[in-house]
Order: sequence, then structure tokens, then C-alpha cells
Amino acid sequence: MHVYLMEDALELWLAILETSQVVDPPLLQLAENLHPILEQSSEHLRIVVYIMQAYTLLCPEEFLSSAGGKCMAVMEDMLSDMRTEGLLTVLKMAEICVSIQLPERNAFLGVKVIWPILIRVVRALLEGDDLAMVLSVQLCLLSRVILLSPDLFYKCVQEAAVGQTDYENDPVKVLDRLLQVWTEKMNLVTQVERWKVVGLGLAALLTTQNTTVLHRFPAVLLNLTEVLNDVMKTDDNGVYVDGLVAGPCSRPPSPLEGVGRAARWEGSWCATKETPHELRRRRLAATHPAASVDLRTVVHHQLETLKGQVGPETFERLILSTDQETLQQLREYVPL
Repeated sequence: MHVYLMEDALELWLAILETSQVVDPPLLQLAENLHPILEQSSEHLRIVVYIMQAYTLLCPEEFLSSAGGKCMAVMEDMLSDMRTEGLLTVLKMAEICVSIQLPERNAFLGVKVIWPILIRVVRALLEGDDLAMVLSVQLCLLSRVILLSPDLFYKCVQEAAVGQTDYENDPVKVLDRLLQVWTEKMNLVTQVERWKVVGLGLAALLTTQNTTVLHRFPAVLLNLTEVLNDVMKTDDNGVYVDGLVAGPCSRPPSPLEGVGRAARWEGSWCATKETPHELRRRRLAATHPAASVDLRTVVHHQLETLKGQVGPETFERLILSTDQETLQQLREYVPL
């Protein structure tokens, strides 16, 4: 009986959040009950995460700086005992944290609250043996962090290297292994929107003036070319365009995807579901890199910037280190 009452109460809580235009102090204070529920068991994990997602869209700074941060810490402690479904639920919640728009004074709050999870993700990727669906979300999460701040990504790698005796606690060796797994297994990311985001993350690393990244230049360029092959389409005039850049009635899969009202993209994206929560989700989806960033433009810009950083001769050597088939395909989209 208690279990059913708890489920009903959580569903009601969720419904209130979905119809709220703003958060008031009692509703924000109610969020302090979320982490004790998580601490008791993982039985209500999914519905609690849906409530967390709703709070994060409604009042991101207030929630993540208080109850939301506590919830993320509890879930990080639970990760080692979770099955795949639970792991994916937590990783997708982490993705929301780094996707949401925050005030400039607290721009990296989302990264801060998931920091221990990010370190776990880096260490898990070093093993390179997670299921494809898990690896997909892990790479996408790291890519979102890179797109926010490459410096934070490198700091995460540095901290993840501590205690990694197989890599002599060396951040350079950890980064090299991470990029090896990333570039060798990136093609396991089957969802094209995630694949594009992971490609954008790789492209962003090219201009961070890191020798380990440049050591992997041929593999990075190969993966970027494969993503371009997948996302570039020809328009009515025969001109290549990024087929994922959002049109008036399109949207990328959201990190909110899943089962349950707060996590489901139901029906057409242009349907007339006008709850305040739905409008907040639309605003979030509109900023998704898969829908808002032209991959070809980014790759061209990054390669031109890299050329300016290393000089024409070194850039030419990097290009020549890449196999000719890759270069031939890449030149269809980007002048080299």
C-alpha cells in the first residue's frame, strides 16, 4: 500500500511541476525530500529523475545549487550497483545538467554538480567495454562538457588520472587512451544526433593546442568525415546542407527521452501540447547542438583555426598523415 501511495504522490508532484509557470518557495523547499527518497532505495529512481528534470527546466540555478546537487551526489554513489537502465537514467540526467542554460555568474554549475560522475565516465571509457548504448551517452556527455569548456574537460581528465596505475597516473596517457577508445568506438553511436554531438566534441578539441589530440589527428578526421557523410544532405539545388539543423517543425531527441510523462516526447513536435513544462522542453531542444550547429561550418572553421595555430607546413603534414580516401570524401564538404 505504501509503495502505491508513494508512486501516486510522486506523480502528483510531477504534474504540479509540469503546470507551474514559476517556482515558489514551498515548491522549491519540497525538492529537499528528493534525495532522502533516493537514499532509501532505487525503486523510485525513474520518477524521481523525471521530477529532477522538471525542476531543472523550471528553476535550474536554484535547484542544482541545492536539492539537485544533493540528488546527483546520491546517484553517483549508487552508480556502481546500478544495472544498465539505471545507469542510462543517471547519465541522461547528467546530460540535462550540462545542457541547460544557466546565468553567466554560474555558467558551469551543471558541470560542477556532476563532476564525480564525469570522472567515473572517463575512467569507464578507459576500459572501453561498456555497451554501445552506454558508450553513446558517455561520449555525448563528455562532448557537451567540451562544447561548454575544453579546459573543464582537460581538468576532468587530469583528476581521472589520479590512481590509474595502468597509466602511471599520467593525464597525457589517460587522454591518449580516452581518444583511442573514442575514435575507435565512436561508430557504435547509432543515434545520428548523438553521433553529431560527439563529432562536434572531437572537432572542438582540434584547436585546444594539445599535442595528444594532434597525435590522433588522422583518426579524428576520419570520424568527422564519417559523421559528415551521414548528416550532410543535398537540397533542391544540389547544394550540401546539414540535414539535422532544425527546420520549423523538427527537434532532436532530447535527453529527457524515456518512459513517463516528464521524459517522453509524445506525438508530433508541432503538436499543440502547451503546458509550461512542454514549452520549457521546446526551448531546451532548440539549443541542442545537433539542431542548432552546422557541422560542416564548424569543421571548416576548426581546420582553418588549426592551420593558423600550427602553421601551413605542420598543417600540411597533418593532412598528409590522413589516408587519401578520407581526404577525398572530406573535400566534398570542406576545402583543405
